[in-house]
Amino acid sequence: EVRLQSHLKPLPRTGWFRSSDPQLNDVWRGAVRTVHVCMQEQLEDGVKRDCCLWAGDLRPAGVAALYAFGAAEYLKHNLRQFIPWRVREGAIPPMVGHSYVMYDYVAWWTLAAHDVYRYDGDAAFVREVFPVVKEQVAFLQRRRAPSGLVDVQLEFGAPFTDWTCTRDKTGEVTFMQALYYRMLLDGAELAEVAGEAETARQWREEAAAVKAAANERLWSEALDAFADFRRGDVLSARTSEDGLCLSALFGLAEADRGAKLLDRLRDRHWSTYGSLYLDRPYDPAEPDYIHTLRPNYIPVMINGYEVAAFLRAGRVDEGIELIRRCYGNMLDRGATTFWEAVDENTGLSPESNVSLCHSWTGLVAYLLQSEILGVTPAEPGFAACTIEPKP
Repeated sequence: EVRLQSHLKPLPRTGWFRSSDPQLNDVWRGAVRTVHVCMQEQLEDGVKRDCCLWAGDLRPAGVAALYAFGAAEYLKHNLRQFIPWRVREGAIPPMVGHSYVMYDYVAWWTLAAHDVYRYDGDAAFVREVFPVVKEQVAFLQRRRAPSGLVDVQLEFGAPFTDWTCTRDKTGEVTFMQALYYRMLLDGAELAEVAGEAETARQWREEAAAVKAAANERLWSEALDAFADFRRGDVLSARTSEDGLCLSALFGLAEADRGAKLLDRLRDRHWSTYGSLYLDRPYDPAEPDYIHTLRPNYIPVMINGYEVAAFLRAGRVDEGIELIRRCYGNMLDRGATTFWEAVDENTGLSPESNVSLCHSWTGLVAYLLQSEILGVTPAEPGFAACTIEPKP
């Protein structure tokens, strides 16, 4: 006899999404269920593997937990878990208990702290964690190139980004600039709450400089888009999903360039089962070659951020179409929780060790509530809110 015991944190449902589209309703329910299952004593990345708290996963799962369960105190508890584990130069580790640093996860933790503040308006929490926020910004500031852009170096013997496990993507990586730009702007708002107006001014000034440098150094006229990265004199001849969608979503792209990035994603990255990480694979014979461990992965978390970029740009039909391709495909195959990744060739989970209930897929639930239903805080803590449905 085999018995299973289900453990779900008893949480009241405080937010909902319901529309005339049955598939979107099912996507919302699947994403919320995925996050709820992962909400154990800490918000785990997945309940099969790794059963751990990761900063990059916490951000998309966290906003879903806020909107579905009002879980602000639970999210603060999770954010605090990283603080005693800070390692080199005060940097947040990518996972509670790890002793290395991933540049991007330092920034994702900061964005997650800002999300919680926007949701519940807890200024005391901001004052509590702001010294740690300053350490995260300082960590990346010390890694700027003379151009002012973050110069990625694999100094910790760890993958740079864990959705592709790219071992040797170094230099001025486009998506890292977009993330750093957003980190500076979100951090500036937290600085004002913490009573550090001069820090806020400096960070906004630096954000403007990062934007200008990125548009000058990383835009490829040949691609008519941001290249994946620049390393010395070599500008990549490829585009990456994270570089394009985060630059559009976070506002790194100047003028009409954001629309061009979304056009390229639709025209060069979309596939049957979602959006591909690269417009074309890296070639060892070409000067911009980097080794990618998972070349056939569709990274579901980054597909969520791409959906966000289309919806925020008012391109709702395209955003919904990408939801159908990525999340709808999983539902069509019988999924009741969403997978960590999808194989671009089969539409199935790529490997036996890939999580089939992965919390970073929860971003889509938040987007259906905040972008399609259109409910967002106009002021911290929903002291005032905006309701702008996108029918």
